[in-house]
Amino acid sequence: MKQILREPLLQFLLIGAVLFGLYRLPFSDSVSASNNRITIGAGEIEQLRAMFLKQRQRPPTDEELRGLIDAHVQEEVLYREALAMGLDRDDTIVKRRLAQKLEFLTEDLSDAGSPTDAQLAAFFTEHGDRYQVPGRVSFVHVYFSTAKRGKRAEQDAKNDLARLHAGAPAKSIDEMGDMFLLDYVYKDAAPEDIEKVFGQSFAEELVKLSEREWHGPIVSGYGLHLVNVSERRTSRAAAMDAVREQVKRDWLETQRRQIKEETFKKLRERYEVVIDEKAVHERVIAQVDGSEARGQ
Repeated sequence: MKQILREPLLQFLLIGAVLFGLYRLPFSDSVSASNNRITIGAGEIEQLRAMFLKQRQRPPTDEELRGLIDAHVQEEVLYREALAMGLDRDDTIVKRRLAQKLEFLTEDLSDAGSPTDAQLAAFFTEHGDRYQVPGRVSFVHVYFSTAKRGKRAEQDAKNDLARLHAGAPAKSIDEMGDMFLLDYVYKDAAPEDIEKVFGQSFAEELVKLSEREWHGPIVSGYGLHLVNVSERRTSRAAAMDAVREQVKRDWLETQRRQIKEETFKKLRERYEVVIDEKAVHERVIAQVDGSEARGQ
């Protein structure tokens, strides 16, 4: 039964039924045999009262309820007169709003149901690149302030790099460079965290560095750095159980999107669409010529 309800054509018929229902309800009391009669029934009054209660956190007084009814009657009169005058036709905003409402209805009816374990496993395997655990890196750095040292910063960094390559003792590192307001040692840092602290170019350079060797100077948003990568863990596939809820959300979203696309395809097949390709081509040529003219 659930499989039948997922068929796009059946869903389209359901959408039509819902649209008809929305037209008739909840204000069905106002529609009568004569389009010139507006009847405000008990159901309609209760909805107006409920809307007021939700907005104001209290029920309306008799006078306020009368005002709500009068406002609704005015809206209904103006709406019917606008339809009679054809004001809904050739109006981009109205078209867009109606199309949007139908799209919302399609989304509401696009219930893909709950996926089975087999479906989730297949989706996880097919889209495994979405669920990679990002690589992490541990490193230590020596900071050289370009604001403090000016043009000397790069040469000072190179001099200390040479000392480190020559086997300078570890305790001498504390005497190198300048004070850094953040950490000197980073353990298992994620790429996005490194980028947030040091900037994109620094994070990109860090990926290229070999381990257990001093490199630099590397530029960051603060200045220059000598860097030693102690450990790097490459990205890996996440375990299915660890990302199961995310996989389920992605599966449901994919199914809803496919149902919407299939539904629209069925609707699209009912229409013959004729596009003036010559006009399109002329507009493209005119736009290109205009861009070139502005560039001169």
